Amino acid sequence: MKIVVTGASGSIGQRLVPFLIGNGHTLLLIGRDSDRLNRMFPKVPATDYGNFPCRSDNFDSCVHLAVKNNDSSDDEVSFKKANVDLLKDVYNSSKRAGISQFVNLASFQSDNVDDVHSLIPNTYASSKKHAEQWLSNQSKLRLVNIRIPAVYSDKMAGKLRFVSALPKFMQATVLAFLASLKPIVDIERVIAAIEAAVNNGESGDIVVRDDVGNNIFYRIFKRTIDFLFSIFVLLFLWWLFIAVFAIIKLDSKGPVLFAQKRLGVQKREFICYKFRTMTVGTAQAGTHDIDRSSITRAGRFLRRTKIDELPQIVNLLRGEISLVGPRPSLPSQHELIEIRERLGVLDILPGITGLSQIRNLDMSIPDQLSRSDAEYISKRSILLDISIIFKTLTGAGQGDKVK
Repeated sequence: MKIVVTGASGSIGQRLVPFLIGNGHTLLLIGRDSDRLNRMFPKVPATDYGNFPCRSDNFDSCVHLAVKNNDSSDDEVSFKKANVDLLKDVYNSSKRAGISQFVNLASFQSDNVDDVHSLIPNTYASSKKHAEQWLSNQSKLRLVNIRIPAVYSDKMAGKLRFVSALPKFMQATVLAFLASLKPIVDIERVIAAIEAAVNNGESGDIVVRDDVGNNIFYRIFKRTIDFLFSIFVLLFLWWLFIAVFAIIKLDSKGPVLFAQKRLGVQKREFICYKFRTMTVGTAQAGTHDIDRSSITRAGRFLRRTKIDELPQIVNLLRGEISLVGPRPSLPSQHELIEIRERLGVLDILPGITGLSQIRNLDMSIPDQLSRSDAEYISKRSILLDISIIFKTLTGAGQGDKVK
């Protein structure tokens, strides 16, 4: 592949260029200081932005790494010039050169995810968001946004610089702990993702971060918070169970608890328990397929306050669900299951609340719901889970909508 690379003098570029050359790609490096690029990579052609290749040079992709990073103390004008204006110039130059793919190294924070990961200055975040909004309105080139959080390597910089000062035997443990708190990524993953995007001619958003599925700190947090929540409900809200039991019995005929088959991790079926909020005989279907008249008077209050979810502590203690995760589907919701399986949503435990729930996305829109669930998986962390729990407790999300 013939690839134009901007920002090659940065930490990612310095590792990316020899990697791509070693894998047989032909490169042209472009930057403000072509002499510096020539000194850093003496065997790779380099030039400045004014000498962007022409259409006859037949380059396939432009990998845009040039950016003013979040550890800079420059003003808003400088950030806009580096992160917005330069990106526009490089994109338009790529279009004129007949390049078919534009690979943009994007911010992990600028796609409006409802999280608490962003510890970056507003000037940086706003400039990257502005640039991506402009890019989203362009249609000439195949656009790839490779979203990355803070990057670490054997020579760490920026916010992770302090890790390099620690003894070697501590660094891996500290990085694992930081990865559980908020997303970070190994530079080698970033480089591999960039080459894969170029080789496969991809388009769309690609999130690259260290996986926390097997992160010991994150796993301990998840199990601990699930257990503590269950114990808290049993010790301090037992009286509420008695009150709800009486209210449901007085309000309508039928059992107090509602038991329904749901799909858990890897499509394993389990029985999900809730307080009954609908009349006996209501069809076993997704809530969005059920008429509003099926909800009892007490059920409307229980669903609005989310009290109907409390019996799921049984499922929490059994390890069938987690407090935070994608809402479990019914076995009969085939379209939703198919999309979730394709996006990897069924690889983790479902949850009582989650990112999609606080966004008020329900199962009536399976594609949008599944993509939001997949976004949660790609960005989950201790801080994100705490944020979702807090937003749920303060009223965000109203559950699945009825007809």
